[in-house]
Amino acid sequence: EALSYEFFGEILANMNQISSQRAELLAKVLFETAYQFEIRYNMFQLNIKSYAQLLIRELMDIIKPENRMSYIRTLLEDASLNQLQTFADFFNITELSYGRLAANGEREEYKKLITLAELEELEKEFCAKIKELSTKYNILDFSNARMYIYLFERLDVDYFETYMRDKLILDENKIKYLSLCVSEWIGDGIGYEANDDFKKFLLPEDVINAVERLKFNKKYFNLPLDIQRRGVALYLKITNSQSYFMGVSQKEIDGILASWKS
Repeated sequence: EALSYEFFGEILANMNQISSQRAELLAKVLFETAYQFEIRYNMFQLNIKSYAQLLIRELMDIIKPENRMSYIRTLLEDASLNQLQTFADFFNITELSYGRLAANGEREEYKKLITLAELEELEKEFCAKIKELSTKYNILDFSNARMYIYLFERLDVDYFETYMRDKLILDENKIKYLSLCVSEWIGDGIGYEANDDFKKFLLPEDVINAVERLKFNKKYFNLPLDIQRRGVALYLKITNSQSYFMGVSQKEIDGILASWKS
């Protein structure tokens, strides 16, 4: 990762010397590899994935405007499942540049790389891509699931809600969804804080019953460890556990998981 920071810094420093054709090649490499970077939060340094997104946008700005939309469309069409994670982040920032989605009409200070008409075309194509993926894969299993779900809901809310209600029949999917409603913080150790966003699709008793059933049949412990931890955090919040006070430490959660397994 240190090499990546050094390499990215070199690209940024020499941006005015990069040709349109070279920019296309470099941006493509970043699109194809950025999903592999591990995010390590550091209050003094931009995380590596955000740095990659910054570079992608700077490189896109170099590409000739008349070629840009067709280039972006090709990236979307050719993207692997993992590479779409990077595209989703890029797409979201492009929306924000026009004050759309979470910007609520307030235009963010991002360069407008394509026209509004082109963005509206891209919305349809990206939404179609998500729908295509949703028929083949469980979006809740994606490492960038939070972003996919956020965009999916805003691009086609009716389709999204039908999809989610179908997926949330399974208890395992309930826990995966719950994990998206829990944030991780780093201070004196690692901790988790849960919110109530799950109530859009689930009642508190749905959560409690799902956790209890998965504990009983031991399937809870087949889930990825990070999802197990986040599920415990939300379970503790919902059940008003004394262990949860404005969050809960990872150490305490791991102790609870150990007791559940015994």
